[in-house]
Amino acid sequence: MDHSNTDFKRSYLKDSGPGVGGGMADADALLALWLGAEGLSNLDSLDRVVQLKESQGGLWTILDGDLDNLAHSSGVPPDRLAQLRRGMTLGAMLVLQPPGREALHSSRDVFRLLANLGLRKRESFWVLCLNNRNLLLHRECVAEGTGNVCILDPKEVFHPVLRCGASRVVFAHNHPSGDPEPSPEDLDLTRRLLAGAGLLGLEVLDHVVIGRGSYRSLMDRVTLGG
Repeated sequence: MDHSNTDFKRSYLKDSGPGVGGGMADADALLALWLGAEGLSNLDSLDRVVQLKESQGGLWTILDGDLDNLAHSSGVPPDRLAQLRRGMTLGAMLVLQPPGREALHSSRDVFRLLANLGLRKRESFWVLCLNNRNLLLHRECVAEGTGNVCILDPKEVFHPVLRCGASRVVFAHNHPSGDPEPSPEDLDLTRRLLAGAGLLGLEVLDHVVIGRGSYRSLMDRVTLGG
């Protein structure tokens, strides 16, 4: 048994518990610990992490890349990479999505609530129903595409809002490409939704586009764009 490797794990987990640090160095060390479970030395584990990142352009590629290619370039078995992929997805959902009912006061709050959408490979459109204190009453996916396109009927968007008696609403959708930069179609849709909400006496607080680890708010752009 490699006692030095075991001591390294215990020391790291004791000194850098959940919520401490959070930088890339922490991610590298945790991945090294995970690889160390396969019997690799500390140095070999860290080398594997660096090799995996440099060959694929970052850790996010583990979520999207072909497992066989990742295994070949990193030397990590495909089944272990598949396990890591599931763990990363679960971790993002647990860390970025707060539990319970939320008060949404900014686009950042919306992103934290729905950040896991940035990991999805299908575009989906969500409606967040709020009361006059911005307390989340209900959230619902009203449309889901087959890839990068999501066909949305604006009339269907307001059904859950009216059903739960909300006075305010936030719209959100993801870009499977990972880039949250809004398209001209996104801006046009937001203008139409604002017009529809006005007819119903509803206040639209925001429309947030969610990418992988980042987001954009459309409201200022729509207002400035007329």
